[in-house]
Amino acid sequence: MQKTDELYAKAAAAFDTGDYKAAKKWANECLKVDKKEFRSLNLLGVLLANEGKLEAAANAYQKSLEANPRNPQTLNNLANTYAKNSDLENALKYYKKAIEVDGSFIIARYNMAKALVELKRYEEAADEALKCLEQDAGFLKAYLTVGICLKEQNRFEEAKEAYKRALQDPDSVVDALINLGTLAKDEKNFAESEIYLRKAVEIDPNSALGFNNLGVTLQAAKKYGEALEAFFRAIAILPSETSFSNLATLLMEIGEYQKAKGAILKALEINPKSVQAYVNYGVLLKWTGEYEESAKAFIHAIELDATNMPAKVNLGILLMLFGDYRQGLALYEAREKPTIICDRPLWNKELLDGKTILIYHEQGFGDTINFARLLTNEAFKGAKIIFSPQDALQSLFKNSTLPCVTMNHNEIETQNPHFDYHTTLISLLQLLDINKDNIPSTVPYIKDDGKKVEYFKDKLPKDKLKIGIVWQGNKQYVGDAKRSVSASSFAIFKDDRISFVSLQKEFEKEDLAQLKESLAILDFSSDIVDFSDTSALIECLDMVITVDTSVAHLAATKNKPTWILLPLSPDWRWGLWGESTPWYGSARLFRQTPEGWDELFRRVKNELQKILQ
Repeated sequence: MQKTDELYAKAAAAFDTGDYKAAKKWANECLKVDKKEFRSLNLLGVLLANEGKLEAAANAYQKSLEANPRNPQTLNNLANTYAKNSDLENALKYYKKAIEVDGSFIIARYNMAKALVELKRYEEAADEALKCLEQDAGFLKAYLTVGICLKEQNRFEEAKEAYKRALQDPDSVVDALINLGTLAKDEKNFAESEIYLRKAVEIDPNSALGFNNLGVTLQAAKKYGEALEAFFRAIAILPSETSFSNLATLLMEIGEYQKAKGAILKALEINPKSVQAYVNYGVLLKWTGEYEESAKAFIHAIELDATNMPAKVNLGILLMLFGDYRQGLALYEAREKPTIICDRPLWNKELLDGKTILIYHEQGFGDTINFARLLTNEAFKGAKIIFSPQDALQSLFKNSTLPCVTMNHNEIETQNPHFDYHTTLISLLQLLDINKDNIPSTVPYIKDDGKKVEYFKDKLPKDKLKIGIVWQGNKQYVGDAKRSVSASSFAIFKDDRISFVSLQKEFEKEDLAQLKESLAILDFSSDIVDFSDTSALIECLDMVITVDTSVAHLAATKNKPTWILLPLSPDWRWGLWGESTPWYGSARLFRQTPEGWDELFRRVKNELQKILQ
């Protein structure tokens, strides 16, 4: 016993001084004397875990526990090994055993709380973290876990307070700042997020996580150059799968597809089973028109994780693009949807005669305008429909011929109208079994305000072809770079017989100045408050030429001749081929080829000349 004590003491002393090689040597010497010496087995497990040899470490811990099954430290160490291997259920099992042996073992309880967070069992995780604080009010790092749990329950203000308490722990300052920055980013307070995250990397210039999260915030704020720099700093510190995947997302957003592909392949080198990397790869391949390979990437991501929402949603979108609405919409239902707090059920095709259903908007303005026609479906015969579109569309729908009562979110909250069922507008596509062969024809439901129409008509020339144009979509949309075009592209259409009208609500001043010089374009943006104004202006035009944005849907819904300029990889509803679409009888699709936008604009110009002749 004396010899094993001496040998273990040497091993422990070497470990304490950071001489892990000597520690391993003396631990093994001790085990030669007594192969069941549990302290040396535990220390050997720690050393092996530090070397990344998790299986060997777990084996050492198990042998230590055979000799001393009630050692809480070893139980905790074994649990940590399982956690590192993503075997969280076994990790929980051994954390609980450690706590059963020693109820005051605060580290094991805190580790259990973190494992519960990984399992998304947030209430249990918060409870364990709070127990840590009950045991020791100075264990302030527990507030990090409390904050994460509160954030995941959408209790943002309480989460913020928890993170700020964690700031009082010197060892938790950087993590707390990163969490505060991430929370501010999620609330779209990008300036505040940037302040927190820059402070975090100032305190710890080697925080790869800090730089990575700073890159995400800067990307969300459209500060692309600074975001690239942050991601590169994160990768230089620690070339992780996450940083490469986030870099790829940014490169895709700014149209650097080849560089994005390189970043994705780097992520896959680090982790060949990275679901996020395969999803990114699938999106990239879709955007570059490599559809079969894109589908394979999404399918592989689902094989790796059958619950992964982005992989299922993106595969669903791809299948709908192919024309397979049935399977595509089923997968697409996995997406995150807006939720309302009520005790009434989601509609699942129940008979609605004599019932009231609340249908609310989801996603963009164009989607709402496009799919509003579904409110006329036979399934709603005899039902009362309460429809809640976006605020900017309220006046358009309140004055429509659609069989519904239109209410905004605030009206619903304050008036609390009765309804029996509820659903999102886009979910109706699957619920009503919409497919490419039974798309309802455009419902001309829009009723323009006559005074508004006369107002714009008086301001437009009478003797020219009047064409409205749109060159830019919503910049917040992640795929906007591939669907929007340079305003200068429209200069090729210059013709004295045409009066061009901007239907662009938001634009760069230099873009409009350029178009005024090249096309003498007319701008009524100061007169346009909402979509009812845009609709009245469109009513006065002869046709609309637009990129794929909400104005395309508005003009085509009004049965106005609408030429829609589509990127190489179009939105799913336009399909992959042809100039016509079952969604709109008055729309004509112009598809980009690998030759780019210039070639597409030359084709459009030729077609315009045919009209003028």
